[in-house]
This record gives sequence, C-alpha cells and structure tokens, in this order.
Amino acid sequence: MQVTRRQLFKLTAAQLGASSLVAMGFAPQQALAEVRQFKLLGARETRNTCTYCSVGCGLILYGLGDGAKNAHGEIYHIEGDPDHPVSRGSLCPKGAGLLDFIHSPKRLKYPEVREPGSGEWKRIGWDEAISRIARLMKDDRDAHIVEKNAAGVPINRWLSTAMLTASAGSNETGIISQKFIRSLGIVATDAQARVCHGPTVSALASTFGRGAMTNSWVDIKNADFILVMGGNAAEAHPVGFKWAIEAKKTRGTRLIVVDPRYNRTASVSDLYLPIRVGSDIAFLGGVINWLIQHDKIHWDYVKAYTNAALIVRDDYRFDEGLFSGYDAAKGKYDKSSWNYELGDDGYAKTDPSLQHPRCVWQLLKQHYSRYTPEMVNTICGTPVDGFLQVCKELGETARPDKAGTILYALGWTQHTTGSQNIRTMAMIQLLLGNIGMPGGGVNALRGHSNIQGLSDLGLLSTQLPGYLTLPSEADHPDLATYLAKITPKTLQANQFNYWSNTPKFFVSLMKWMWGDNAARTTTGLRLAAQVGQDVRRAAHGRADVPGQDERLHRAGLQSAGQLPRRRQSDRGLLQAQVHGDHRPDRHRDLHLLAEPRRRARRRSGQDPDHGVPAAVHLFRRGGRLHRQLRALAAMALERRPAAGRGQGRQRDHRRAVRRHPRPLPQGRRQAGRTHPESELELPQSKARRRAS
Repeated sequence: MQVTRRQLFKLTAAQLGASSLVAMGFAPQQALAEVRQFKLLGARETRNTCTYCSVGCGLILYGLGDGAKNAHGEIYHIEGDPDHPVSRGSLCPKGAGLLDFIHSPKRLKYPEVREPGSGEWKRIGWDEAISRIARLMKDDRDAHIVEKNAAGVPINRWLSTAMLTASAGSNETGIISQKFIRSLGIVATDAQARVCHGPTVSALASTFGRGAMTNSWVDIKNADFILVMGGNAAEAHPVGFKWAIEAKKTRGTRLIVVDPRYNRTASVSDLYLPIRVGSDIAFLGGVINWLIQHDKIHWDYVKAYTNAALIVRDDYRFDEGLFSGYDAAKGKYDKSSWNYELGDDGYAKTDPSLQHPRCVWQLLKQHYSRYTPEMVNTICGTPVDGFLQVCKELGETARPDKAGTILYALGWTQHTTGSQNIRTMAMIQLLLGNIGMPGGGVNALRGHSNIQGLSDLGLLSTQLPGYLTLPSEADHPDLATYLAKITPKTLQANQFNYWSNTPKFFVSLMKWMWGDNAARTTTGLRLAAQVGQDVRRAAHGRADVPGQDERLHRAGLQSAGQLPRRRQSDRGLLQAQVHGDHRPDRHRDLHLLAEPRRRARRRSGQDPDHGVPAAVHLFRRGGRLHRQLRALAAMALERRPAAGRGQGRQRDHRRAVRRHPRPLPQGRRQAGRTHPESELELPQSKARRRAS
C-alpha cells in the first residue's frame, strides 16, 4: 500500500490520540470515533420541506461553500428536522433519498429544445430560451387575442393558450403565477389537483364550506377509531401514518382497512375487509342505513349543526337514479327544485322534531333504506359479518367521549363518482358528530407538497384565489350580478354563514392583485421604485415614510426576509430556507415568469414594465433585486434610532449590505448611483461617505 508523507503523519497522530484515549479508559471503538473528524463540521445548515407528498416533512440540509471565489454551495447531507411539528425528525425512504435526487446526473439543469422533426433534445442558453418563449407568446397572443365580446365590452382574453402549474413550488411562486396568468388574459389554467384531489374540493366544500383536510396529521393520534378507505397511507404517507400507529400504541385505537388490495396499511390493521373496485358508495350507504336503524346518531350535533331539520321543496324528487329537473335532451339538470321551502320571512322552514316527511332527515332515511347488509354484500363482495363489525365499531364513536376519523386519498378521488364517495363519508361523520373535535374529521391525504397551497391560490380551471367561483360571461355580465349569484343567503335567522362575506372576499382579492390603493399608486402596477425609495429613506433614518407599511405589504415585503412557504395537507403553513447562493446558470421561477412577458412587450415597442403587477416587477431579475430590497426592508421595519445616533445606524446598514452573499453586478457599485431597474440609490462606499 502506497502511503504519502502527509498520510503517514495523519495516521501516526490518530494512533497516538487513540492510544491516549484508551489509556484514559475509553473503549477502542469509542476512541476511534473521538479522533474522526465530524462529518458536518463547518457545514452550512438550512431548513427546508420535502417535496414528495403533502405531509411536508422537515429537512435539514448541510452544504459547503459560502459563495466566496465562485465556490457555490453544494448539499452533501440531508436529515430529518426534529423541530418539525409533524415529522419530528422522521423521514420516509423518499425523503431520505433526496440527496440522490439533487445530484442525479439525469436531473434537468439547463433549457433544452427539440426542433420540429427531430428526435433529440439539444441544450441552449437561458437567454435564447427566454427569447424564444417570449416570441412565441407574443405571436400567438397577437393572433388570437379577443379584445371585445359580442356586446363590445373589452375583455382581452387569450383563449388559444393554456398554462399548467406545478404543485411542488412555493406559495409565493403560486401568487406570481396567478398574476402572470391573469395579466396576460389567459383563462385556461389548471394544476395537478385536477387529476388529484379536485373531487375533494367539490365534496368537502359542499359539506363543510372548505375543501381540505378537516383535522391535522398529529391529531390522528387522538382517534379511537380509524377507517382507511381509498388510500394506502402506510406506503404513500409513511411519516403521517406514524400518528395512526401512535394512536394504536397509546390509546388502543382500532384501525380498519377497506380496500380491494391487501396492502401495507392492511398489514398493520386490526381488521381488513375486501371490496370490489368502484363499489365504495354502496358500502358507505350501508353504513348510513345501519347507523339510522340502530340509533347510532349524535342527536345533539345533528339537530344543532346540520341541515337535518330543514324542509325541502315539494317539487323535489328522486326516482330510479335521477333527481328532479333532468333534461334528457341536453343531458343536464335544472337545479331550481333542489332547494328548501322558504317561509314569509325569507328563511328556510324547519321541523326541529325531524318528523316532517320532506325534512332532510326523513329524505335521508328514505334514500338509504335500500342499502341493506345483504345488498352491500351483493354489490361490494364484502362479507356480511365483517361489514356489520365495521358498522358497530364506527357506531360507537357517536358517543360524546369517543371520536373516529377517516383517511382517504386517490383511491376515492380517481373514480368518476369521486365526489360522491367523499361526500357520503362526510355525511357519516356528521351523523356521528365526529366533526370539529379532536380525533375526528374527514382527512384527505393530498399528494404533492403544496397542492393544497396552490389550490387555495386559485390555480384551478374553475376557481379564483380563496375558492371564489370563476365568473362566467353568460351568467355574470357584471360584478354586481356575479356577487349576487355566488353569495349564499342565510337559511336561518341569527345563523353564521362564512360565505356571506363573499363581497368582502372579492375586495380582498382585488387588493391582493392590484394593491390597497390602486388609484394613488399609478393603478397599483409600478410599486417597485416607490417602495425602493421609501425603504432607502427609512433605512438611513432621514425621514418618516407615510404609508410605508402599506406599500411594503402591497409589494410582498411586509415580512422582511420572507421565506418560501408551502401548505401541508392539513393546511399547516411551512416555511423553507433557500440553501446556497443563486447560480448564474440557474434561474428562479419568479424570473422565468416575469422575463418572457417583459421581452414580449419590448418586441411590441412598449414599456416592458407597464402592466406588470408589483410582485412580478420586484422579482423579475431572478431574485437579485428582491434580495437587495429585502435587506433594506429589514432596516426599514426596525425602529428609527434615537437622536444623535444616526451615524451608528449607518454603520449597521453598511454591515447589513456587506453580509449580502452576492456582490452587485459590475458597474453598479459606484457611490450614489441609482439602480436602473429599481431607482434605488445604492449605499456609498466608506471613503465616499466621509468625503461627502
């Protein structure tokens, strides 16, 4: 074996240290560990979120390189974050293998193009790629833009192009994507939720008002009964499923799995029942019928918090699988009869005794009376004794001191009857009173790490941010008509109705899109320079800035140093840190959204920044301007120094600028020079400051 002189010295020193430690009482193995250099010594530590599923496990990334001498940071170790509220240091094999994903030779790092007729992809530069995208966007938009409708009303719709958005990006990227889409007039847009949990939104929003997981991951440990249908949480969401295992160990919780396959979740269950694919509604309908027949109902909850007592219109019918109002020629329903009978006061009539033949409770009993255990066995293939055991154990959670929860995923949503699957289970939980309590709920296990966040931000074909209905030209010719039609009316006196605030929500949406005072800020489109000037003035302590907080809020800089955020399946908001410095051969999503639009406008001979929402304007240089403004915003949001201490504040400001990881581009570091993109005066050097 060849040993160099340096290696010989290291080996000798290690042996001497190990011998000394052994002499002091350490075991030889421990002594060897003591002299080995710690793997993470000198590493840069940042926190992030796993991008694989909606559990959103916390990660700690370790890397070397601080940006000096063009040495870019490289991640060399990943481990679970023990401070994360859900994962608490755990990672599944997907998260534990992220390091291989980061350094995979197959990972796409640069733009590529496949020319017409070619079967190969070739690498091109970023500038060429962005210019080609901008040219294609402009040419297609110019050719197909619909500026006015038949009535002559300006609409500016770009109908020939659609945009598909990712579901693993941050909320901030989703916000800019929404503004990018709407500012160009694109109407057709969608995200992975369309082939994921789109039916969840339709079902749970109709039942609870919001289409998301009702409880949290950690809350699963409080359940006395867990039913898993339409999902395989042990494999698809292993770290989240550990809370179901925790419930089994600490509370003796019963875990029952109903699935066509005997999967990993079934292997740790207390009872497994087979079911034919697509027969879930019959199974759940049988559960509802059994609960009603055996009086396993949480009556206080049903009477106080559901619509069971409301009386339905007399012309409502259900016959042989069709509801009233069906038009066979058009294949559509007229839903006017699907409503409640109103009294003279405009509120729905009720029967607190639940005996009226047309109250919701009686119609529910009548509808599900056909789902007997024998019918369930015939349709689902599930053994009758196993089905009855599930009903009995689930029925026990109707007691006030018991709680049961349901876990489901794409095994329900991917059916053509996906919404009905979920809505039927939601009705079961309402009958049992398992909503709004620890250990209860209907828990949708989402797929991508931020599919919930981007759904909240309205990146769907049918919705606006905040789950507001997308306007239709035929049904909503103006704003007043739109708000009148989509705002639900209160059904009972003194009833709280969250969505009765829809007009206020729409005002908030407009402020979010264009700013709190669009008229005073040049229609809210060009805030970057104004914010930059205000931040600079406040940072140097020279003057108070009227409306400073308002402008920072509009520009997305209210929280100085704001980090990318994602929403878990349970709607928990997670923040992440960006590891390493921005590399010149890579660009952030925000830059890639803003730059093609600017170049397309430049090709038209127009101001490239006109009509760009403030947030897009701030991020358009791939994060450079944003980081600089963020550092200055941190100074602006602090309290102003006391009189006579301004010079110390300037020194603090200089130190803050020096800590910035990346130097300003060449030619933009002159004292007092105005930045051409933000009109932000850069701080003077120490020598120039003394001279001035």
